[in-house]
Amino acid sequence: MIRIIVLCLALNITLGQKEKAMPEILRQEINHNGDNGYNFDIETSDGSKFEERGDFKYKGGLTVRGSYEFVDDDGKVHKVVYEADERGFRPTILD
Repeated sequence: MIRIIVLCLALNITLGQKEKAMPEILRQEINHNGDNGYNFDIETSDGSKFEERGDFKYKGGLTVRGSYEFVDDDGKVHKVVYEADERGFRPTILD
């Protein structure tokens, strides 16, 4: 009897949770510029955005600049901008 009650409680908890739907891609632009680098820009239906540009700036290396943002469960937008090159990855949080 106790097993049945525990099973029913577990099913109620599991079935009662809301699943988040997979966001749809609203905008997607991807460009490969050969030896000059690349860039892409993506936006999804949940408010997430991601953009990045990579350029060959120094011998044998790539400089990457970009940003991403998302909306949390409370509706607040969080954004991070970043740069990466021979000096490493340098993010800046813009909340």
